Amino acid sequence: MLKWPEVGASLCMGACAPYTFVSPTVPFTRDCISIYKCNGVSSQNICDKMDDYLEEFLFTKSKLTQIHYTSDLRHFRRWLKQANIPEDVRSIRFLDVQRYLKTLPESSSTRRRIIALKSFFHYLHLNDYITKDILKCLKVPVASKCRVERKLTQEEVHAILKKAKGKTKLLVCCLFFLGLRVSEALKLKKRDVKHGIRLTFSVMGKGNKPRDVIAGKATSSFIWKQIEDLQGEDYLFSHQKSHHSRWWAQRRLKKLNPKISPHWLRHAFCSLSIQNGCDVGTVSISMGHTSLATTRRYCHSAEKPPGEYLERFTSFSS
Repeated sequence: MLKWPEVGASLCMGACAPYTFVSPTVPFTRDCISIYKCNGVSSQNICDKMDDYLEEFLFTKSKLTQIHYTSDLRHFRRWLKQANIPEDVRSIRFLDVQRYLKTLPESSSTRRRIIALKSFFHYLHLNDYITKDILKCLKVPVASKCRVERKLTQEEVHAILKKAKGKTKLLVCCLFFLGLRVSEALKLKKRDVKHGIRLTFSVMGKGNKPRDVIAGKATSSFIWKQIEDLQGEDYLFSHQKSHHSRWWAQRRLKKLNPKISPHWLRHAFCSLSIQNGCDVGTVSISMGHTSLATTRRYCHSAEKPPGEYLERFTSFSS
């Protein structure tokens, strides 16, 4: 157990006199936290430290990562409150975190929450707010064990495209025929699209890494018609002088098929492109990936953009 730090004689005076002297050998337990505060030693409240962490430690991360980590840490803080555990970071034990993790489902969001907690406690230890990084040895589950398998058949894609209209259909095309992340699609502006036989999309990817994504001929023709219909709008998915949110995209797709999400379509772009003859290297570059490990066994040669392989089995009928 943690031990009391040395408490100076000057702290033994004042209104909190009944609690002022505690021997350094007394075990540091949760019941001592309130006494520790009374002795004039500043509290290490988790809410304050979360603010410090987000401001000092996460500023280099993407905005989306900051939003997710903030949500994850707030979720943990709410659990602490429900479990009647003091919100002083020095009182939180590894067993508490284990109890919290047992309340979470097996999903990719749970994996992210573990990573967020590990990062937070690493920050606390790095800045001497806690004496030991209690989550240093906590293992992060392998991603494949957490992920719900995302499979869309060619028939399901047909049905989705047939049902989609207007901007929803444009969104489906950006996710499925270009393999874009939903954030990348929503941030597309007219000036990011270069016209030609095949459209070229200038995309700002994850980690602010730019890349060019080339559309297939049929996809190019359809998307260009949609762009021409945008009057006075800067973004392809304009909304109140900015662009629509991820939640807008999610709701639109759920109306087409309750089981799908934006990432399901991106995942289908990858798997079905390879199944239809595109090599994994071309798909990887188009998607902005850094690793070929999960798709190397499907390698074939390719002379066309990945989306053009998908056009073999579908159409753009309105």
